[in-house]
Amino acid sequence: MQPGAHTDILSSMEETDKKPEISWFRKKYGITVGDLPPTIAYFSAEFGIHESLKIYSGGLGILAGDHLKSASDLGLPLVAVGLFYHQGYFNQSINESGHQEEVYLDNEPKKIPIEQCTDDVKKPLCIIIPINKDLVSAYIWKVQVGRVSLYLLDSNHEANKPEYRAITDTLYGGDKEKRLCQEMVLGIGGVRALQALGYNNCIYHMNEGHSAFLVLEVIRSLMNTKNYSFKEAKTACARLCTFTTHTPVPAGHDTFNEKLIEDHFVEYLKELGISLNEFMALGKINESDPQENFNMTVCALRSAQFCNGVSKLHGKTSRQMWMKLFPEKTEDQVPIISITNGVHHPTWMGRPMQELLNKHLTPEWTKNPAEFASRSTIETIPDESFSKVRVKMKEALMQYIEKTHNLILNPEYLTIGFARRFATYKRAGLLLQDSEQLLKLLTNTEHPLQIIYAGKAHPKDAKGKMLIHMITSFIKEHNLKTKMIFLENYDISMAKFLVAGVDMWLNNPLRPQEASGTSGMKVAFNGGLNASISDGWWEEAYNGKNGWIIGTPKEYKTIEEQNKEEAKSIYTLLETQILPLYYNQASAFPHTWISMNKEALASVCHYFSTHRMIQEYCDKAYVPLMKEVTKVCHSREGGNPETKFNKTGSPPSRE
Repeated sequence: MQPGAHTDILSSMEETDKKPEISWFRKKYGITVGDLPPTIAYFSAEFGIHESLKIYSGGLGILAGDHLKSASDLGLPLVAVGLFYHQGYFNQSINESGHQEEVYLDNEPKKIPIEQCTDDVKKPLCIIIPINKDLVSAYIWKVQVGRVSLYLLDSNHEANKPEYRAITDTLYGGDKEKRLCQEMVLGIGGVRALQALGYNNCIYHMNEGHSAFLVLEVIRSLMNTKNYSFKEAKTACARLCTFTTHTPVPAGHDTFNEKLIEDHFVEYLKELGISLNEFMALGKINESDPQENFNMTVCALRSAQFCNGVSKLHGKTSRQMWMKLFPEKTEDQVPIISITNGVHHPTWMGRPMQELLNKHLTPEWTKNPAEFASRSTIETIPDESFSKVRVKMKEALMQYIEKTHNLILNPEYLTIGFARRFATYKRAGLLLQDSEQLLKLLTNTEHPLQIIYAGKAHPKDAKGKMLIHMITSFIKEHNLKTKMIFLENYDISMAKFLVAGVDMWLNNPLRPQEASGTSGMKVAFNGGLNASISDGWWEEAYNGKNGWIIGTPKEYKTIEEQNKEEAKSIYTLLETQILPLYYNQASAFPHTWISMNKEALASVCHYFSTHRMIQEYCDKAYVPLMKEVTKVCHSREGGNPETKFNKTGSPPSRE
């Protein structure tokens, strides 16, 4: 079968001799349109599937990878589209002076789980994207993620000019022009790739604004195949699209000036039959402002029937951010809801913990943790058994660190983990705010403490790099290599050991800039505790028994004041609550600490899994949009689609 040839995922499973179990999606919805099921096409600039495939940088990519894994587990008719970065994201090393250095290594197709898509005569399949006045060719590669196919576009084609061959060489590398080209390949090229592979019956999920140009290609396709005007096609396109925004941080929303857009879309504008001003208006808050740049997030918000943030607080923050797009609505009416992120628990839960739950709970818990891994069932696990598993995973972390970094930590000491992208708003250096207080905690022999740092700063983020240097210099200056360490080259493999093995995860972003955060969820799925600012997912998850809140969620006069007060809160929590509780040895097992470990696990199982997240996307976005496919793609029923669309986050009325 040709790679990507469209099979009916919803029905073919029942036609085999073995009659495998019908998927969750099939059981609940059983949706088909004509002879084929509608396909959910999930677009993202990065995917964190496995450490061997270095096409991810941080939480956005890991979330996208977990999204695909749960979609596979639940049997969704979903395919994904991204870019094949030949050098991916960089490998990190820390030099003698404590500074980050970047090393780029090739993703060699022969050494990674990827295959090239071919046509009927086994020649490499490629598509064409108009960029500037040129035609750029792109190959298509396929990664199989369970039952989900991930298609990656690759501009390193011999027919392209050198500057175009380099479009897909690195993730988030280059200047504004290169970023624009990458997003043209992802969005426009992604839709063309799906059509070339036989996926003609799609709804589209834009995971962050990087892929927003896909709406242009959907519009162009509808104009050609349905004889719609641009206005009609734009409205019809929205009925096929959903958009997830992931950050309130300005740097996370790509913008491009008019000259850059004009130069690169010169030929494409002719195909759409619109003026440059009409094009720019798609990505502007104030359509008549000639100074405003084209914003990818604005384009996605204007072009999707359904939009969401990734936690309840982030949904509220997003509605406040983008109110100007909807001047006729109050903040509560702005059509951006929230679907809180989750994690793929089979990926991130350590094997010892999985084996423990398999023993004490029904095996069905992995398929539906919300139903079968309840608080009451987890509480029945003996404290001693739970403690032994926690100790085993912690010892595995210590062994990993010794083997990979030649550093030795003590498995009996309270171990705190802080690992993530070193973006400045995440405040990796907050613990160093009062160095004397930190040294006092680290040198306390009665209540020993050790801290593990890991994470990469973007190559062009000078402030993020300075945070790494500050931490590594502090360690070196005070000879803390057995108390406080920095692990270089943070990746998925390292993360699995860290989230399973640390006692506590520290999270101290500037509220409300942490839209969701998922690393702390992974820790909790392993029974670890969180100490976090009340931001993102933790504002929903914290219940007073599964970890700690840092500071109080309030307004501060200055960031300096906020840093000082919240750092003090961390020191106080450690000194007066966390360390004494951990070292309470009144009995063979510190039952209070273990009860919190079990509560942490119980409090995330029912909600913070990508299984729940995917089910929520199905109910609120995917299935309502799927039911519109017949109207948009199979006929012009009812005349002008303009009359059938409403921007409310709900499907258009069928009346």
